[in-house]
Amino acid sequence: MDDKIFFNTEDGIKLEGDIKIPVHDEKLPCGIICHPHPQYGGDMDNNVVIGIEKALVSSNFISFRFNFRGVGESGGYSTGGGKEHLDVIAALD
Repeated sequence: MDDKIFFNTEDGIKLEGDIKIPVHDEKLPCGIICHPHPQYGGDMDNNVVIGIEKALVSSNFISFRFNFRGVGESGGYSTGGGKEHLDVIAALD
């Protein structure tokens, strides 16, 4: 399964993500992938992020990658690290 999803942070920012589930099994481990800094080409479609995603899925992990606030179709704007931890918490939830 491959699905683009949207989810909200605690402070109300709508974030874009993509989840891949290699087989339908709710007990699979999951990897959350955070992209590199957007000022240096980082987003959830970055080639390093996609490589990690492929490795996780081929090892039967659920893979979840997302764009931090202000990147891609995610709302809000970068806070320079001030609130991005809320993005990670929302992805984990």
